[in-house]
Amino acid sequence: MENVFLIGPVLFVVIVSILERVTPNYNWKTDYVSELSLGKYGWIQKANFIFCGVCVTGLCLMLAKQSPDIAIKVGWYLGSLLGFVTISAGVWDTDPHGKTFSRNGKIHDKAYQIGMAGIGAAYFLIGWGYRSNPLVMAVSWGVAIFSWIWWQYGYKIGIPTGIAQRTVIYSALLWLVAMAVFIS
Repeated sequence: MENVFLIGPVLFVVIVSILERVTPNYNWKTDYVSELSLGKYGWIQKANFIFCGVCVTGLCLMLAKQSPDIAIKVGWYLGSLLGFVTISAGVWDTDPHGKTFSRNGKIHDKAYQIGMAGIGAAYFLIGWGYRSNPLVMAVSWGVAIFSWIWWQYGYKIGIPTGIAQRTVIYSALLWLVAMAVFIS
C-alpha cells in the first residue's frame, strides 16, 4: 500500500519542475514553490499540493501504525504534519514574493513553519528510534541539521530563496521516500 503513497512526493517534484519552466514571470531560483499556485497554471499546483499532502499524510500514518518503537511512532505522527500543511497549501494561497501578507498568506506561511518544525522533529525522533542502525540515525539527523542550517543561513552566503526552499522541501520528501522504502 505504501507504494501508492510514494507517488505523491515523486509526482510533486516532477510537476513543480515542469510548472516552474512554463509559468510566466516565475523564477525558480528566487520564487517560492508555493507561488506556482498563483500563476497561469495555479490550479495544477494547488492539486499537486493536495495530492502530495494526502500521500505524505497517508504514508506517515501508515508507517506510524507499523512501528513498534514509540519514538519512531511519534516521529511519524509529527511527520504527518508536513502532509497536512501541504494539503493546506493547496487551499490557502501564499502571497506573491515580497508582497504584504493577506489573511490567506499568513495562514499559508504559518502552516509551512509548522510543517517544517514537524518534519524536523520527525527526523530526530525517527533517527533516535533507529539508533541501533547508525546509518539511519546519521542520515536522519544529518538531514535535519543540514536543512535547518541551510534554511537559516543560506541567504547569508548568497543562496537564492527559491533554491534554499526547494532544497529543504525536496530533502524532506526524499528522506520520507527513502525511509519508507528502507522500512518496507
